[in-house]
Amino acid sequence: MGGMVLRLAVMAALILPGMARAADHIDIGVVPAMGRAPEFIAMDKGYFKELGLDVNLAPIDSTARAAAANADGSLPILGGGISVGFFNSLASGFHIKLMLEGGSTPIGANLMVRPDLAPQLKTLADLKGRSIDVVAPGSVNIYVAAKMLATAGLTLHDVELKYVSFGDMPSAFVNQAIDTAVVVQPTVATLEAKQFAVSWIDPDDVIKPTPMLISGTLVNTDWASRNPDVAKRYFTAIARGIREYCTAYHGGPNRREVIDILTRNTPIKDADFLDKSVWLSRQASGEVPMDSLMDIQEVFFAEGLIKQKIAADELVDMSFIRAANAALGPYRPPAGDTKRGCR
Repeated sequence: MGGMVLRLAVMAALILPGMARAADHIDIGVVPAMGRAPEFIAMDKGYFKELGLDVNLAPIDSTARAAAANADGSLPILGGGISVGFFNSLASGFHIKLMLEGGSTPIGANLMVRPDLAPQLKTLADLKGRSIDVVAPGSVNIYVAAKMLATAGLTLHDVELKYVSFGDMPSAFVNQAIDTAVVVQPTVATLEAKQFAVSWIDPDDVIKPTPMLISGTLVNTDWASRNPDVAKRYFTAIARGIREYCTAYHGGPNRREVIDILTRNTPIKDADFLDKSVWLSRQASGEVPMDSLMDIQEVFFAEGLIKQKIAADELVDMSFIRAANAALGPYRPPAGDTKRGCR
């Protein structure tokens, strides 16, 4: 503990020289879901405030729909799923990069099906002619659906894509507006508990390469170049939030505290239910799994959803999160825990 305090003191001395000034304001777009837990933790525990940041977490329903705000700088930091809009924004000359992983396998997601259809669907090949909800046009769930269908020799053209938000999925399943859906936690657990949908196939068992990336943090690089000190402080606070989340993920002593933070900031308000749910995994380092990112781009390009392929070094900048980890020192999960993910 003493070593951590010393590192934080040294870090603060390096990045907050003479800090007797107004806090720097940042508007950050976040999907109110498990994948954004580090932001909620950093806000709730005062990590942003400690580093002189006045952060506004602006809720969004998907990065696909908020990509324009990220590209024009009105939301300089955007957290959520890896979308078609990210690649197309870069191809159009917008200055954004993926600077942080936001969720990767094991993710606890599932291809869920209406209970009345479950007996009829034996393999993925049985989805031909059926509908799959992928949440939003251009979302990472399109990649998940395409990769799963490919294992059965199908393409996205063999199914009907639907765009129903996670919040609207319960009524969509009940009203038979959708046949199946690519669903993430904790919505999977909610739909199962209420028997609105049945879990069928886990993408983690089907999709390669792994770890499979599903979300991240996109940063407007013009903003970052104008505000490098602010960006450095933001990533330091987030690195601390990631570590808190990973410790709770592995059943550490802070688990109940993190659950309370999540019930205040996500649609799941039942702490005991959340405690028993499958949690989305994170890369404890915050670094982006590049093999998966490049495969997502490959699938989007093959499906004609993006205009051109972008080189890896133009897609990603991990310098800020690497600097934050260097200042904080290595992360160690709770001793004796062997659960996959969040390491």
